[in-house]
Amino acid sequence: ALSLRLLEEGHSVTVLDPMPPRDPSFRGRWIPGKLEDHQLGEKILRRGMKVVHLAWSSLPEPSNKDPHGDLSFNLLPTLRWLDACADAGVDRVIFMSSGGTVYGVPVTDPIREDHPTDPISSYGIGKLAVEKYLSLYGHLRGLPFFVLRASNIYGPGKEPFGRQGAINVFLGAVARNEKIRLWGDGRVVRDYLYITDLVDLVLRCIEFDSSYQERIFNAGYGKGHSLLDILEEIRVATGRNPEIDWLGGKKGGRARQRSGYRQGPFRIRMEPPGVSSRGCPGNLEVGEKSP
Repeated sequence: ALSLRLLEEGHSVTVLDPMPPRDPSFRGRWIPGKLEDHQLGEKILRRGMKVVHLAWSSLPEPSNKDPHGDLSFNLLPTLRWLDACADAGVDRVIFMSSGGTVYGVPVTDPIREDHPTDPISSYGIGKLAVEKYLSLYGHLRGLPFFVLRASNIYGPGKEPFGRQGAINVFLGAVARNEKIRLWGDGRVVRDYLYITDLVDLVLRCIEFDSSYQERIFNAGYGKGHSLLDILEEIRVATGRNPEIDWLGGKKGGRARQRSGYRQGPFRIRMEPPGVSSRGCPGNLEVGEKSP
């Protein structure tokens, strides 16, 4: 979604990814590689480029089972890319952080950017560490950056067959006539962000004055929805009543979490489209395809 939008906006796009792009028009712009392949920086990076860092190989919950791997495959390679970006003189780095895990257990609702950051997962610690290193590189090497702490993303292009992203995973199960696997009692509240709105925010970071003082922004609507709310919207949007496989309690969860925002000229808060108004039809189209 982001690469296509960038092309539409007239940007020259290079994609680093281990998997080939779904859209064949990007094949000539694709460089096969992983985050660990930092040596490709000399081939890719040029002065004045804008770098959007979306790569991360772990998920919040399983990351605690292998914190060493999270460090080796995510944080350390990112630092090497930051070195390469600073050496090349790129215009800015835009890092996709996490709107939930960097904060840990909420002490306020909603959560603003100045909320305490006390992650309870290796994933969140890694994301927060990158934010801190970006600040360090900005101070020591003059590397401009922006950070988007994104809420739970849903919409076309999100994987409906994986383990992350409740709305897409639920819709994938509905499309395949499978049970929806649900941990806990369904009352956990999260802020969900439609993917095209996230793309809009990335575009704003690309075009924004890089000298602006604030660097870190929550990306969400500030409106929470429980999993039970999501299930009801899916029923309304699809006309189906999926069977639920209740899996019991889940430790370490955050009962309620919504994004809050500082006041200032850089306003990224948007109004949510609603799952049934825009999210479900696009996701069902994805979900009906084979994995």
